[in-house]
Amino acid sequence: MAAPFAGGPGSVRVRLHFDYPPPASPTCGVCWLLLEPSQVRLVTDLCSLIRDKFGFSRRAKLSLFLDGALLPPTESARLVRDNDALRVKLEEIIRGDNTEKPPMVSDPLKSDRNKAGGRGF
Repeated sequence: MAAPFAGGPGSVRVRLHFDYPPPASPTCGVCWLLLEPSQVRLVTDLCSLIRDKFGFSRRAKLSLFLDGALLPPTESARLVRDNDALRVKLEEIIRGDNTEKPPMVSDPLKSDRNKAGGRGF
């Protein structure tokens, strides 16, 4: 007798193709993900799930592509069907809100010109 199917009746199996291997599996650029309908409502929920499961920082901005087209974050996750292949692109790492200003780096040429009474450009 075969083992029962791991997912429920509405489960969706998705193949993920990472542009760069995810932090949680650095040797793997392609992975399977089993989605339950209750897990994700919007594409942004799917991005959050991928971010968490594969070890990306919370500040990592991920974009998902289906058949070469961007899946808009505010669109329904029902666009993704069983056995779809999604490209996962790491767009950027969003900087946190720091109240501190970055340290100022002085320009030695500018300070020398000011000392000499000259004007900077």
